[in-house]
Amino acid sequence: MEARAAEVLPDGDGGWQYEPKWDGFRCLAFKSGAAVEIKAKSGKPLGRYFPEMVALLTSIPADRFVVDGELVIDIDGILSFDATAGPASSGRQPHPQTLGRDAGGPDPV
Repeated sequence: MEARAAEVLPDGDGGWQYEPKWDGFRCLAFKSGAAVEIKAKSGKPLGRYFPEMVALLTSIPADRFVVDGELVIDIDGILSFDATAGPASSGRQPHPQTLGRDAGGPDPV
């Protein structure tokens, strides 16, 4: 189920919850042993676009996990969807700016 944008929060005691809209890429990360994969909701592999995230997830001291989350890139205190989605959404080869600190671009958050 995907969230929908709304102008105001719902009224009443319906037990509503909300979270901020992160300007990033929804993805799933899988770890099994030493292997880590990052995939888009569609199943498209994303690891080659975000090798610093693969390295970070590989370093977590757990043999197996699945993480469902939002991958965001902070540039000077502002989340940049363009930096996150650029080559990953177009299918082009990664650009150094989207590869994060290891390639001299923005730091992953």
